[in-house]
Amino acid sequence: MLVRTLRFGSALALRYSWILAAPALFVATAVWLGLAHRAWGALPLALGILLHASMGMLGSYVVHECGHFAALGLCRGIRAVSVEAIAFRVSLKPHGEITARQAIAVALAGPLACVVPGVVLWVAVPQLGLAWWYLAHIVLLLPCFGDGQAVVAAVRRLRAGHTPSTAP
Repeated sequence: MLVRTLRFGSALALRYSWILAAPALFVATAVWLGLAHRAWGALPLALGILLHASMGMLGSYVVHECGHFAALGLCRGIRAVSVEAIAFRVSLKPHGEITARQAIAVALAGPLACVVPGVVLWVAVPQLGLAWWYLAHIVLLLPCFGDGQAVVAAVRRLRAGHTPSTAP
């Protein structure tokens, strides 16, 4: 699927909103227990799990991928971006030409896009514990992960003095 609009984030969130099914079911069960048996003890835990699944896990993932998407939008040689999705992974694939410097910027844009909301959450509402979902994206710059591998490959290309690579 080729995507060239800023509606990318909402499309990604809708595609993977099934991740929220189990926490939502937990909340529904906690509400039912509260209404039927006046046992409201599980409700705060259920709401906390739903908050972390939606705003933490899924929200940080959408911010990360939107960071990549925004950076790709600034690359002049990119004609379009395709979204490749498998069960637990979504990848953006640029179509066109991208220089090594642009590839580094695009790879850094995803994890770095999560730093700002992570710091804001850490300062504004540390008691929610959501900041670590966002700040943990920095780990994805290690060479064993996709973003880190992209940086290493682009740095090698840059050192070798290669011309822009052609993306399919």
